Amino acid sequence: MATPGAFAAWEASGESLFDYLARHLDGDWGEVDAEDARENELSLKNDLRLLSAYTIKNGTKIWVITEADRSSMCLRLRAPPKFAWSRDPGPFSASGVLEQSSSVTVRRGVCLTI
Repeated sequence: MATPGAFAAWEASGESLFDYLARHLDGDWGEVDAEDARENELSLKNDLRLLSAYTIKNGTKIWVITEADRSSMCLRLRAPPKFAWSRDPGPFSASGVLEQSSSVTVRRGVCLTI
């Protein structure tokens, strides 16, 4: 799923979401700091959430978040530095397919923090 802001940024950049999803799935965490990279490595072993951070061509900063049970991913705009994130983006809902391949469907959605 992708938040409306993340989808709009990707649409404006002309880039494919799948390039970033592939990096995330390959363990390329992008621009996360050393602490988040270590947390991702622990999360792989302990079935916890995963976080990647990327800057797309138009300068927009994006997060890719995979749920602990690996059932879904959410693509969202990166929060401004003044907002803390507890590595818990909460549940989300979706409507409308954004991009699709033979194995992945990206839907327009809203990631809600509870």
